[in-house]
Amino acid sequence: MSGDDFAPLRQSQNYLWDITKVLGQGATSKVYKGRDKRNGQEVAVKVFSTAAMQRSPEVQVREFQVMMQLKHENVVQLLSIEEEDVNNLKVIVMELSQYGSLYTLLDNPENSLGLEEEEFLTVLKDLTAGIQYLREKDIVHRDIKPGNILLFKDEEGRSVYKLTDFGAAKQLESEDEQFMSLYGTEEYLHPNIYGRAVIRDGNIGPFDATVDLWSLGVTIYHAATGQLPFKAYGGRRNRQKMYEITKTKESGVISGIQKYEDGPVEWNRDLPPTCLLSVGLRKFLVPVLASLLESNERKRTTFDRFFQEVGNILSKKVLYAFCPITWSNMRIYVSKNTKLSRLQELVAEQCEVAAVNQILVLDGELLEQSVDSLATVEEYPKSITQHNPIYVFLKSYPDHRYFPNCIYPEFPRFGSSVHVSNDYQLSKLCCTVMAFHLRLVRQYHHKLQLLQKSIQAYIHELHQEIAHLVNCLKHQKQHNQTCGAWTRNYNHTVAQNIALVKGTGQGPGAKEREILLEGNQKYVRDLEKQVDNIMKGAEDMLNQIQRDELQNQRLQQYWQDENMSCHSDTFRCSEKIGMMLDSMQGIMAAFKEDRSRVVLGKLEENIHMVEKNRLQTLCSKSLSILESCNRFTEKQYNAYYTWYNQAVDTRNRCDKVNLKLGHLEKRQTEYVSKLDEFSKVMIGSMHEVVCEPNIPCSSENLRDTGYSIINKLNKKLDAVELEVIELTQTVDENSKIIFSTGKHIIDNGI
Repeated sequence: MSGDDFAPLRQSQNYLWDITKVLGQGATSKVYKGRDKRNGQEVAVKVFSTAAMQRSPEVQVREFQVMMQLKHENVVQLLSIEEEDVNNLKVIVMELSQYGSLYTLLDNPENSLGLEEEEFLTVLKDLTAGIQYLREKDIVHRDIKPGNILLFKDEEGRSVYKLTDFGAAKQLESEDEQFMSLYGTEEYLHPNIYGRAVIRDGNIGPFDATVDLWSLGVTIYHAATGQLPFKAYGGRRNRQKMYEITKTKESGVISGIQKYEDGPVEWNRDLPPTCLLSVGLRKFLVPVLASLLESNERKRTTFDRFFQEVGNILSKKVLYAFCPITWSNMRIYVSKNTKLSRLQELVAEQCEVAAVNQILVLDGELLEQSVDSLATVEEYPKSITQHNPIYVFLKSYPDHRYFPNCIYPEFPRFGSSVHVSNDYQLSKLCCTVMAFHLRLVRQYHHKLQLLQKSIQAYIHELHQEIAHLVNCLKHQKQHNQTCGAWTRNYNHTVAQNIALVKGTGQGPGAKEREILLEGNQKYVRDLEKQVDNIMKGAEDMLNQIQRDELQNQRLQQYWQDENMSCHSDTFRCSEKIGMMLDSMQGIMAAFKEDRSRVVLGKLEENIHMVEKNRLQTLCSKSLSILESCNRFTEKQYNAYYTWYNQAVDTRNRCDKVNLKLGHLEKRQTEYVSKLDEFSKVMIGSMHEVVCEPNIPCSSENLRDTGYSIINKLNKKLDAVELEVIELTQTVDENSKIIFSTGKHIIDNGI
């Protein structure tokens, strides 16, 4: 063996690599960090072992042939295929990831319970695009797992995920071509391949490209939750149970975990509560996972259906909404042609507030007034964000308190002695739990901020509603004044008409005319009185509301008396836990280093124990802060619950004014209609009197007077009618808003 075999650097014609810098390894190869000798660019160099090169020529060249065909943004780029100078071993040179794999990311304690939603969607998008590209090339990967998905960053710092390791890949002659060769990683294998390769069941096979779908499902579940979907107690030591779990699970089940030896399997059809994905995304993701993790061949999905379902998720627009009374911070995934009525149904699904009982407010205004009811969400204001969501309020009093119980993973139990191999895993689990605490506290703070903003949005919208009612009442009063002038003219003319009838003597129908005119006059007076009473009632109620809310700022003051911010220097919960997490990660790094040592000296063991005790103290402090923050948040929620009952009471008072104005508008319409009708009846009556041929000659002067009254009355009637028409149009516009606002009052029985 030459001396070069012991040197850390190896090279091919154009590349060199350091064999001490191993990026990863498999059964037949290792991947090293290297450089291009021509320009210094860092690369990844995959070097095959001597044993690998003793495989059949067909197997040896298969990975080369596959990679040479591939050029896609979500597939790791092949740069060159060369030979090592010393041993003439084949090497594959690829672009280098500086950020590791998806597995590396999930192994980070901050992601041990799954990725954040935006990052997860990036994984889903890129992984699907990469697999779809392979399908177009008729290539089956056969070893899809987080370790074979590398993370890159584009020039703007956004994550890009790329498929790698095509050592198990195979190009098929046709879409339904089958194969018998066995590849893959146990936990990600389709049950049939697992049965054949691991359990050695010779009755299973052959297989086709759809086996990649199961591996996709396990990988996506792993990215969403930080854990594998199916686990037998004891892991790989209990392979028969693992096979039984995956093979016998029911359709629709997406996870099965055996937690104890010989214990039952806990089946689940939903993602775990510790998963960081929103309810809105889970709704669409869970059916996709169920279709991928289907062991029954007759029910399994297809690649085309999978691509379509993922495309449907990625095409949706996300709207943000916050319902303070149900403590629901929502991400609502909607089709881009969704309209307001459908949006309200989707809101109802997530926050338990029926569409008919919702008040949606955006930027301090009712959403239904900000957007057209027929407009699609694509046309909605761009101001809707996580920090400026649509606020969802109840029209009615809340029937119960909705503040949820705090759900979080528990810290592990601590032993009293040093176990170097176990203590690293212990510290890692502690970091995972504390990172979850930090997320919870940040969520509390974010929701408390939204709670403050929602109150201001509600008060602002309520003040707009009060101002609108004031404006409506103003126009109604103007309308009433015009009708009053008309009524006075009408009453004066009726008196003249009656005098005219009496002055002409008791001609045919004279008494009936007199009774009719007096009856009509009484009816008009009664209507006028009703309108005045309704007007006064609405005005008194509205004046009181104005004093309470616009002058005295009652709701604003009530909240200020109750409010106490958790963001003050007194608390700083998230900052405290963040600092403790940094300290805990330092302990974890030290424990990892201790694990790499064969034996700890007495001094090192004492230091290790001190750090372990400090780790336990940090866990206790973190839990204490979380519980304190949770109690404070619940206290704030209870204060809001009390405040909101006051707010609903104020809105109900406004709604009653609305009802009165709506009723007033109806009575005024009847009032105007009757005045118009009775005025025409009166003119007709006078016309009959003055045209009566049997009127005595001594009454000629009365006849002339009658004609004069009729002409004047017609002119006044025309003038008043024009004025009433103009005012009625204004009132009608207000009435439409009154009707829409008042409709829910009737619907909710207020």
